[in-house]
Amino acid sequence: MLVQIEDHADWIFDIAFSPDGKKLATASRDKTCKVFDVEKKESLVTFTGHGQPVYTVAFAPDGKSVTSAGEDNVIRVWTIEGEAKQVRELGGFGGTVFKLRYSPDGKTLAACSGDKSVRLFKAENGAQVRSLQGHRDWVYTVEFSADGKTLASGSWDGEVRLWSLADGKLLRTILAAPGLKPGTAQAAR
Repeated sequence: MLVQIEDHADWIFDIAFSPDGKKLATASRDKTCKVFDVEKKESLVTFTGHGQPVYTVAFAPDGKSVTSAGEDNVIRVWTIEGEAKQVRELGGFGGTVFKLRYSPDGKTLAACSGDKSVRLFKAENGAQVRSLQGHRDWVYTVEFSADGKTLASGSWDGEVRLWSLADGKLLRTILAAPGLKPGTAQAAR
């Protein structure tokens, strides 16, 4: 059955299900992050705090909050229960934040950016734990391994880096785009 909910005014860049699968969060070029009730097929809340397009969204592992980020270089954490509002802002990025991911145990939030960095934060309070440096181009994506011991990050130049979460050390570099030399794809952007 096709359900149509017309609520965003522009492209949707990212979506995320809540841990229980009952809610869906969206990130859009219209500068908003929204949460929808999947079963009732309706919009629940719209977060308008971003002043630029929102590229990424993730539910906290407890399902009580949503985290979003984008072109304004800021991560925002929003409560979705009770009075839906922003409860935390994480800054310090020198470029667009492209992707957010929570670790399998829910204790760490990873974010990657156009400033060529990957940053790790404590999910409970937003304190930055570590900044992973070494990419030579915009970092577009991050993902935790299933066991939560390794983080993968991928950049515009086709380079994938695998990081140890225990100490932040680079474990391996994979050139996923044969023919490209790391750091040379920026001119094509």
